[in-house]
Amino acid sequence: MKFNRLLAALISMLAFFAGTAFAQTKLVELDFPSWQIEEPGASEYWTELIKAFEAKFPGVRVRKQQVPFREFVDKMTVRFAGNNPPDIIHLPTRNFLAFAAQGWLSPRDADLATTDVKSTYDGKVAMLRDGPWVASALKKAPETTRAQLKVAMMPFARVPGGTSNSLHIPAKIEAEKRKYVWEFIRMTTTPEWQAKFTLLTSSPAPRRNALSAAELSARPELALVNRAAAESVNLFPESVTIRENYNEFAKSFVESGLKLITSDRPTADIMRELQAEMNKRVPAK
Repeated sequence: MKFNRLLAALISMLAFFAGTAFAQTKLVELDFPSWQIEEPGASEYWTELIKAFEAKFPGVRVRKQQVPFREFVDKMTVRFAGNNPPDIIHLPTRNFLAFAAQGWLSPRDADLATTDVKSTYDGKVAMLRDGPWVASALKKAPETTRAQLKVAMMPFARVPGGTSNSLHIPAKIEAEKRKYVWEFIRMTTTPEWQAKFTLLTSSPAPRRNALSAAELSARPELALVNRAAAESVNLFPESVTIRENYNEFAKSFVESGLKLITSDRPTADIMRELQAEMNKRVPAK
């Protein structure tokens, strides 16, 4: 009888330790779709960042997934509407208000208050049309032309720019996952990874003075990129109503642009039609 009780106790202890070991080794997976996973420069940045993040948090794996940019916003919209959002949300900043207006994104004010991330927003952020990301692709140009390819400022009195993309946390997410997603976002904002962002992508980092004088001296084209970012004028609408309906807004402008290119109609007439279409598609609140 004593033997049976002892055996039962041993089995219970083994079950307890096995359960504890399972809990300790349970893997947390974070879903991270992006259009930049295979993009030159950005690809290297995300790969190195994820490797460092997983080394810091051994029980977490970031599962990255390439989604073509032309399909990205539509696919993310479908996922959110289907109650299946990704864990790490990467959005073109021009579209983020449309997602936020649906209540799909988690507010981060409390998280940001504990960091120096505010310095990110105090600086100038820009990614230019046919802009700095192209510099990474120049390395793949044929040797016969590579030496003649240079990075230069756009030849305009007003250089168009604007915040390119941003990271977010879904409103509906498990507490444990939310903690790790925030740590992932926090890591991207540190001086080390802000500098690596510019060095690997040739795009200006949000953090002011992300690169040292030595790094700028070694990569003079990056000094030019940061100057362009500082002097750029935001090309995205500031109206909240328009930004919440950015896709409709952009579609109206593309259609009008095609009319300007493919017809001989007066520009003023096309612009009047555009205004009327805008009023219908994106009514002011």
